[in-house]
Amino acid sequence: MDFVEQWHSYYAECFDMVRALRLEPVSGSPQEVRVRMPLHTDVSQPQGYFAGPALIALSDITASWLGMVARPADGFPLLVQMSASLVSNTNQGYANACATPVKFGRRLWVVNVEVTDDDGKVLLTATGSFIPQP
Repeated sequence: MDFVEQWHSYYAECFDMVRALRLEPVSGSPQEVRVRMPLHTDVSQPQGYFAGPALIALSDITASWLGMVARPADGFPLLVQMSASLVSNTNQGYANACATPVKFGRRLWVVNVEVTDDDGKVLLTATGSFIPQP
């Protein structure tokens, strides 16, 4: 089963922020997971730009999926810490997240995420620490 099929199968069984944020799977491998989020009223601030918390949620979910794809036997990746910097913003299109591994240890996983707009401009950078939960 490829990443997009795995994503749809997983969310057919549960409901979480993915549906509210309208996240869309793009691609996934043990080296990189890509997920995108369209700009819509539920994820925007009053001025029409992406809300910072929505971009952080996109980062968390994308990084979690990297752990699930790279280390499926180790359990669900529970976020314990995330450091994020909002670098820029946009009022159109998609926020495109790309998660890459820093380290997958036995007890702690560290993942970098970069979120860009449709033109490749960086909106947010984040690093998350996860503990795999069996």
